[in-house]
Amino acid sequence: MNPFPSFPISTCSRLLVVALGVAPSDEAMLYVILSPTGPYFRTGAKAVRLLAVGDHVRSWPGGTAGYKLGINYPACFSPQQEAAKRGYQQVLWLLGDGNRDFLGMKVTEAGSMNFFVVVRREDGNGACHGGTMLYYRYLMRGFLGLDIITPPLDGTILPGVTRDSCITLLRSHSPDSPIDSLSPDIAVRVHEIPFTIGDMYKWSSEDRLLEAFGVGTAAVVSGVGAIGLDGHPDIDIPEYNGGLGPVGTALYNRITDIQEGKIEFRDWSYVCA
Repeated sequence: MNPFPSFPISTCSRLLVVALGVAPSDEAMLYVILSPTGPYFRTGAKAVRLLAVGDHVRSWPGGTAGYKLGINYPACFSPQQEAAKRGYQQVLWLLGDGNRDFLGMKVTEAGSMNFFVVVRREDGNGACHGGTMLYYRYLMRGFLGLDIITPPLDGTILPGVTRDSCITLLRSHSPDSPIDSLSPDIAVRVHEIPFTIGDMYKWSSEDRLLEAFGVGTAAVVSGVGAIGLDGHPDIDIPEYNGGLGPVGTALYNRITDIQEGKIEFRDWSYVCA
């Protein structure tokens, strides 16, 4: 097993000013950090558990969450520590509009990862009752219509490269260009739309919530197995070997194959030597 699953390349900048005060700087240093990393979560090849948090605010309309800035993260430390004490690996950040109850809060990001859910469409031509293996069987044969949903870029969501890569790959899925092990006949629709934690409860109760995962540079694609909410039952998501369901696995395999030069996709990579 590769001891360094990821090798992020991070461009950074810092302002340079020899003064004490509050004012824009007219000098900056731009530098690049290359750092191999181990597994993003200590769970290894297992789905992570998230604690939904709505009483702390990670991002807000008109703020800086749409940019990769260090100031976006300190407010996250205390909720993440509390989640860890309670046996969760990360936080699912919720955002209300001031008038909604907890279940009406919008889902934003999972820790520092963009968040996706896979939902069986109501007009799908196959039911998924019967557990994980039946879902796999239907999916491989193309019997399910799937909605793959992620929050929109409304200023509270980071426009991550891995997020964009997943959306592009999913939208390219077709009989002529299937993604990894997904059936070429499966109908996949990608939506960048708001959804609430209450929506996730509804999909789960209808046996339509099939997968959830976070995506990011270091995590690539990381499966979610449960979401805890204070005062409400946990949202349980089907378990899969390796922590990822069929869609998450297909995305992970395709992205890492492109990164490692095993396959080419459009103009995403170039031969350097």
